[in-house]
Amino acid sequence: MDKYYRHFKGNIYKFVGIAKDSETLEEMVVYQAMYGEHQMWVRPMDMFFGEIERDGKKMPRFQEISEDDVFCLDERFDEVARFVVSEQNASRPVLQRKLALGYFRAGCILGQLEKAGIVGPENEEGERKVLVKDLEGLEPILSRFASLPRHQSTGQEKKPLDDLYWETMRADQE
Repeated sequence: MDKYYRHFKGNIYKFVGIAKDSETLEEMVVYQAMYGEHQMWVRPMDMFFGEIERDGKKMPRFQEISEDDVFCLDERFDEVARFVVSEQNASRPVLQRKLALGYFRAGCILGQLEKAGIVGPENEEGERKVLVKDLEGLEPILSRFASLPRHQSTGQEKKPLDDLYWETMRADQE
């Protein structure tokens, strides 16, 4: 069975295996991005499975997530989408404060909004452009996702919909 991990910034990766560096014999985790061009990456094992500190809290750099939740959206997806579009603000800290979302959960929902074409990718400053101009333009997008299951999430155990599914849903919008 495949294993999947969510990076603390929100992206999902498939665990491929463990390899050794040919020079140092250091064990490295080989993993593949589950977004974009599905690039392959390596990282020292202790770093991959290690912890980082963010906003004064220690958390795993990569959190293992369940494969069962591939085709689920966060139960607050529609609410957050409407908030982001009406405020024209897709800032994770704003979502945390205004909607009482945790760091991981806000990041997960923003990732889902990006896949749905509602917001753009995060820039170097951690900001995202809102791609939908008003609530009238948002409703047709939300209606395309209405049949997908929703469940409550802490943001740590979920992975976004498969890229092919997102591309199909977004193509239907055009």
